Amino acid sequence: MRSSVRCEHGFHLYKLTNDYAVGSYPAAQRHPAVPVRWDQPITEMSDLIFSRTDAATIP
Repeated sequence: MRSSVRCEHGFHLYKLTNDYAVGSYPAAQRHPAVPVRWDQPITEMSDLIFSRTDAATIP
């Protein structure tokens, strides 16, 4: 989805940190990373959130 289309409809893209390694999940459960605003091309497998919140991070 093009970023202009997301913005036209009021959505902002946020990326979650996830290295997809099995051993990283227990620590991620205890201390989850904050989703961060993402405006770069998506070039790899990613966990994304589409939100109408307009901020650098979302809780």
